[in-house]
Amino acid sequence: MSKIDTSSRHSELLLGEIETEIVGLQYHEATATAGQRVYLEREPGNLHDPCAIRVENERFEQVGYLPRQQVSFLSKLIDDGKIRLDGHVPRGAKGDQTSLPVTLSVYLTEQGRVIVAKREVRSKVDGLHEMIRRTFEEIQRYSSGEVIREMLAGLKPLESQDLLPESRLLLAILPSIAHEVDVALQFRSIGRMQRMIDSLIVGEPQNLGDLSIFPIQWSDRTESSEPLFSLLQTAISKELALVEEVNEDGSVPNLFVTNSGDLPILIPEGEILIGAKQNRMVNLSVLVAAKEQFTLPVSCVEQGRWNYHSRHFESRYTAPAPIRSKNHRNVQRSRSAGDGPRSDQGEVWEDVEECLRSQNIDSPTSSLTDGYDAAEDRLRQSRQGLQLPDNAAGLLFARRSRIIGMDLFDSPSTFSQLKERILDAYLLASSQDGHESHETDIEVARAFLGKLPSCITASRPALGLGEELEISGCGVVGSVLLLEKQLCHLAAFAESP
Repeated sequence: MSKIDTSSRHSELLLGEIETEIVGLQYHEATATAGQRVYLEREPGNLHDPCAIRVENERFEQVGYLPRQQVSFLSKLIDDGKIRLDGHVPRGAKGDQTSLPVTLSVYLTEQGRVIVAKREVRSKVDGLHEMIRRTFEEIQRYSSGEVIREMLAGLKPLESQDLLPESRLLLAILPSIAHEVDVALQFRSIGRMQRMIDSLIVGEPQNLGDLSIFPIQWSDRTESSEPLFSLLQTAISKELALVEEVNEDGSVPNLFVTNSGDLPILIPEGEILIGAKQNRMVNLSVLVAAKEQFTLPVSCVEQGRWNYHSRHFESRYTAPAPIRSKNHRNVQRSRSAGDGPRSDQGEVWEDVEECLRSQNIDSPTSSLTDGYDAAEDRLRQSRQGLQLPDNAAGLLFARRSRIIGMDLFDSPSTFSQLKERILDAYLLASSQDGHESHETDIEVARAFLGKLPSCITASRPALGLGEELEISGCGVVGSVLLLEKQLCHLAAFAESP
């Protein structure tokens, strides 16, 4: 295979990419750096491995080899003239003394197009290849990287089978397709979020001591006569929703929701549900479909109780921003690790204790709701001192020019039903006396909103209805729940430095 060979490349077809590594760096003086192109050379005369593929840097100096487990099938396809490989070290790649990440671009030659063509099944290996090929073909039409990865998990057992080199090539490329779908979704989500941010109006702040409260309004929306959803608190009051333990014994990280109404039910992240065996906090915003039952991921905010006070839960409060911010971060980490939307329960309990301690509140069961009950008069007086516009769809909070967090909903009518509890959540953590007055400039709030689109790190189907965007990085953590491309709930918080 020539280092510089452009003949017949006009007829080549990019099949996909393989994420792998360059190994054996410790045996060579030359190196490759992040962002640099590398060249791949077959070494059929290699005494240690006749399937070896040598890796050279841009100066054609050898830096290492491709891993043995991959070259066994790639070298066969190269030797048969079916594929050509290009390579580059990803930007920002970090290796060590022995290995370095590398991305291989796999091109099909004219002869190699049989790899993706339907073939007659004459043997077991032909049958396995045809199954993998059909999956490869089908996956090209998918728009969810998460769904593709689930399908890949189903194909994992095939790796131990006797497979054709062509089959192993397709299996190696499939993960990159999931990544490409994720990237495409992320770009679309960034654009969608940017359009939403551009349609927001940040109002002049209301100030309580050093706390600044900015109303947020939609500039391009009118109230719909047909609501997309109802809120959980409303559905419970109308006996259209039931929230209970998952079974008689209960499960701390999960509750069971039954929606018997004709509309989906929005359960916002941070909502506190009280009753049953212990009070819980909702881990992420969800929409429960009409006439459906749903397992809701939650965290305990009452450490000292595990016995029934009631059979069902009420929706009454929203958790303070410091607790929600950390919980967002931990839930995101859990999902990235493949463990689902689980919190760090120990940290939630520590944060609840700190909140109660800061308010000098003694709670027999270490219940966050005892903090709200004790501060009820003070919180009500603080709320009464505010004059927020009726057309606000959310609020953004800052203290001494530092953003704390924000909540934004689809409409003023939705927000009006949640406004008091969201205000109380921020006021509870900010209600100590002795703070000098300080007004945060409105440009600080606008700058925070402006950077949210660039902080989107994932877009995925929501646990219930809709689409979920994950926000992290840039010193921000949060999430967005969308239904039919319309925002239902956005929660975002500035992470502590």
